[in-house]
Amino acid sequence: MNDITQLLQEQNALLSALLAAHNKPTLGFSDRSPGSPQWVFIGRHGDSCWYTLDKSSQPVPIAHTALTGWVVDLKFDKVTRRGKDTYKLNLTMRTDTYVYILSTGHDTCFAKSLLTSLAVISPEQLQSPITLSVTPGEDESIVWCRIYAPEYIKAPQWEQNTDFRPIAQTAINNVRVASKQGYDLGLSN
Repeated sequence: MNDITQLLQEQNALLSALLAAHNKPTLGFSDRSPGSPQWVFIGRHGDSCWYTLDKSSQPVPIAHTALTGWVVDLKFDKVTRRGKDTYKLNLTMRTDTYVYILSTGHDTCFAKSLLTSLAVISPEQLQSPITLSVTPGEDESIVWCRIYAPEYIKAPQWEQNTDFRPIAQTAINNVRVASKQGYDLGLSN
C-alpha cells in the first residue's frame, strides 16, 4: 500500500509541476529570430495601438494588445524629430529570447499612465515578468497603458498640471533597483 501511496504522490507532484508550467505567462509577442532590440512605437494605426517599422520605415501594426516580460530599463532620450529637439520615453523589456524598446512621446497619455504605474509598483514586483497592456482612448490619438504584476496595478489619477518629474524619477528608480537586484527567470522549482 505504501508503494501505491508513494506513486500517487509522485504523480500528483508531476501533475502540479505540469500545471504550473502551463499556467506561466507567455513572454513576448514575436516569432522573429533573436538579435538586436525590436523598436516598438506607441501610436494608433487602425485598430492597433503600437507598431514597428518595416525596412522602408512604414508602420507595421502589432495586432497583440499585451506584452509580457521583464522591465530592464526606463529612460528619457533626447531626439530630433521634424527639425526640433524633443524627448521620448523609452522602456526596455526583455522576454525569454527577445528585447523590445517601447518608445513614446514624453508627455503622452501612454507615458503618463506608464510612469504612474511604475511609480507605485515595487521593485520586488518588477523582478518578475509583468504584462503591459495597451488600450485605445476615445480620441484617435490616445493610447493608455495598463500594467499587470500579476494583478492590475491601478495607476493614480493625475491632473493637467501634475508635475511628472518626481513621478518619473520614482518610476526610473524602481526599475533601476529591480535591475540591480536581478530577475526571477522562473528557472527554480
